[in-house]
Amino acid sequence: MKKKAIRIIIITICMLLFIGCLRATILYVGNYIPNKDYFGDEYKQIIYPTSISDYITAKKILKEADNALSTITNDETAEKDFGKLGYLCVTDDEAVTEKHKLKFVAANFSGDSGYIWVKYSSEAYDKDGEVTFGSWGILSRWELEKKDNQWVVTSIKEHP
Repeated sequence: MKKKAIRIIIITICMLLFIGCLRATILYVGNYIPNKDYFGDEYKQIIYPTSISDYITAKKILKEADNALSTITNDETAEKDFGKLGYLCVTDDEAVTEKHKLKFVAANFSGDSGYIWVKYSSEAYDKDGEVTFGSWGILSRWELEKKDNQWVVTSIKEHP
């Protein structure tokens, strides 16, 4: 009788853990569902777990992206300084300050190629504190290649 009660408790705990994990996955993926049709099969990459080594590699690129999001400059300098990530720079002539958020979603690196999924928001403000530019909740997929032992963003895909 005692063994049966313990077995029922263990099964109940396992079921609750399973349901909790399933719910967390549904909520996580649910944040990105509006973009599913645009990204096609690549969209499934969001749910794959990112390894620790891939996360460490991704953090280096995210730091560069964060620097780009923080930069107020012109188009030429943005591209020269940040390459493909230059599109994240604020290039509005009236902008004097900016605010942004950059969130890591997923990444995978294999051999000399890889990808990173991020979600970001960016706002630029003029001298009066009025918004001059803004992008909010943008899901973005970056293709990367390893060139001269450095990871470089080679293409960017975002929902238009």
